[in-house]
Amino acid sequence: CSSQNTGTFVKYDSFMSNGLCTGYCTGYAYAIVQGMNCYCSDETPASTVSVSNCNTDCSGYPYEHCGGDGVYGYILI
Repeated sequence: CSSQNTGTFVKYDSFMSNGLCTGYCTGYAYAIVQGMNCYCSDETPASTVSVSNCNTDCSGYPYEHCGGDGVYGYILI
C-alpha cells in the first residue's frame, strides 16, 4: 500500500478486483488498484504505508480491498 502511484492507467471497471487488475497487467511487475481503477507498473514505490490503509472494498469482489483513500494497493505479479 502506498500513497505513490508508479503505474500507468490501464482500465476503469465497475467490477474491479485484485484478480481482474492482475489480468490486465500481464507482463508487468505490479498491478495497482484504487477503487475502480487499475494501473500497471514495473516500478516499486519509494515509500509504503500500512496495509491497513488499503481498506476500500473492491466493487467487483468486496471480500478484497482495492486501495484506500489516497493510497494505492500494490499486487506483486
